[in-house]
Amino acid sequence: MNIKTLRGQYDQLSSTERFQLVQEAMRRHDATEENELFRSCPRFGYRMQDAKFWEFYQRGRVVAYLFAITWLHLKGQVEGAQMAKTAFNLAGHLFEEGFNHVLLSTESMPPENASLWQESENRLNHYEDLTKKAQQAEQQGLAKLKGFHAGFLRFCQAAQLEPHQLLAWVDSLLNEVEEFIKKECADIQEDQEMADFIFDSFTAQWPELKNDKNSL
Repeated sequence: MNIKTLRGQYDQLSSTERFQLVQEAMRRHDATEENELFRSCPRFGYRMQDAKFWEFYQRGRVVAYLFAITWLHLKGQVEGAQMAKTAFNLAGHLFEEGFNHVLLSTESMPPENASLWQESENRLNHYEDLTKKAQQAEQQGLAKLKGFHAGFLRFCQAAQLEPHQLLAWVDSLLNEVEEFIKKECADIQEDQEMADFIFDSFTAQWPELKNDKNSL
């Protein structure tokens, strides 16, 4: 069978057979044969559901999960700072009470110039400094959470969707977030850098907004 007759049967090849022949032609560096196999590949018409809808659906799920993961991570940092603040404050309080109790129980008062007084003062100051640092970390964490929420709401507005519509996959989380922001962050200034970061991150996931941003 000559090559012309063989090529006349190329439209009858199975997908596996065509793939095998293409790979063989590539190995031989036979571009003519490779192109003929491509040209003779059967063409089919397909019907499918709205691709744009499914892109929105899949991207919406990504945004919802990103929202949940980021919120839980930031909230965990705040809760860690709150626990540290409570622990250091309690440790300082217990140290002071214990120190006073020892002095009372021994019925002896060290002289004013005794190093014991300075040592106890240093220890109390240490716990106070740790408590203040933990409190600062708590405030910074709350500002990030408020910025996170603000950035998400800005994204919802840009996408022309309600928050509950985007968070259908994690719907139980939305009420928790809104209640927390209202209760814990009422007097907190939002972290603008976090708000911008969240807005940009979610925008990059959204089909229409992503294209608009790339065109700028």
